[in-house]
Amino acid sequence: MLFWSRIAPVVISLGLAVVVLAWASELWGPAGGLLALFLYVFDPTITAHAELVTTDVGCAFFSTLFLFCLRRYAQASSLGRLAICGITLGLALERSSRASS
Repeated sequence: MLFWSRIAPVVISLGLAVVVLAWASELWGPAGGLLALFLYVFDPTITAHAELVTTDVGCAFFSTLFLFCLRRYAQASSLGRLAICGITLGLALERSSRASS
């Protein structure tokens, strides 16, 4: 049972790695994206907490995803991007409220 409960945080950590890669590639090109991904993957905090069943990784993922979506909305605003920002902000706030309780 413990093994299956650890799958979700690992998948969320992989999602955060994808967001880090996409955002860094958008800002600094493919080389910058790979460097950011390398630093993320070998960060001791991520390595230690990605497999634990806590809200830390979920909070980091949804907060980073919200900021990534907000930046894309600020660059080219549309109703769809605004809706995505609202959804990701809701997920980030839901995760942070679980972390504080």
